[in-house]
Amino acid sequence: TPSASPSLAPVPADALRLQLQAKDGEVWISVKPDTTPVVQALLKPGESREFVASSKVVLTVGNLPSASLKINGRDAKIPGQGNGTVAKNVVITKDNLQTFFQ
Repeated sequence: TPSASPSLAPVPADALRLQLQAKDGEVWISVKPDTTPVVQALLKPGESREFVASSKVVLTVGNLPSASLKINGRDAKIPGQGNGTVAKNVVITKDNLQTFFQ
């Protein structure tokens, strides 16, 4: 019999699923899903991380031009500040997520 892929916890159907990937350079990320602790990581080129939240994600990304974001499987755009290389404290919720789709 086929086995189901392992899952840490059941994910609600209407959850926010974020996938961040470093394309051609290192990308520094800080992600806070809902009320869980902040996750910080340095993604190497080709590396990706996934996060799931039920209502809100606060996201900071460094080296934004090398970052790729998907929300619920769809390509999304992160607004950058200043010279466009950093996105700080970007809040993604179910209510505003449509504004991130390209």
